Amino acid sequence: MPNFLIQFGIGKDFKHRRDVSETAIWDDYDNEIKFEPGFISYAGSGPDSRTAELFIVMPDTPQAQLESFGQNDWETPFGFVEGDLSVLSKIYSGYGDMPPWGKGPDSQLIYAENGYTDYLPKNFPKLDSISSCYVVDEVGLYTAEEL
Repeated sequence: MPNFLIQFGIGKDFKHRRDVSETAIWDDYDNEIKFEPGFISYAGSGPDSRTAELFIVMPDTPQAQLESFGQNDWETPFGFVEGDLSVLSKIYSGYGDMPPWGKGPDSQLIYAENGYTDYLPKNFPKLDSISSCYVVDEVGLYTAEEL
């Protein structure tokens, strides 16, 4: 959603998707970090509800929205996108927010067994997916399998 956020992280493999959705990540508390465009956080829907879904704050997010991020303990920035944040606008699919606020994908339907094979391709053909992920720190580069 332009001027708001990009949310992602529901895995393609059904068994993994189901396992991850049943294993919550505990909330972080006493967060004093203020959100800025490019910050990355877990998405959640209530206390201790975080799983593998993440969001990135988009450029041009209004100040009032930036101030509302982090009011819930499950929203805590843990990383950021370096460099030119305009690259984030290239990720936008045009579908918008999830129901009932928009016409974007319904995450509950993505979590279903046929979420990736039927629901997404038929209803959202412009969506892209991430096929691999790398973590870079001061020591080096790691694949997801190495972590």
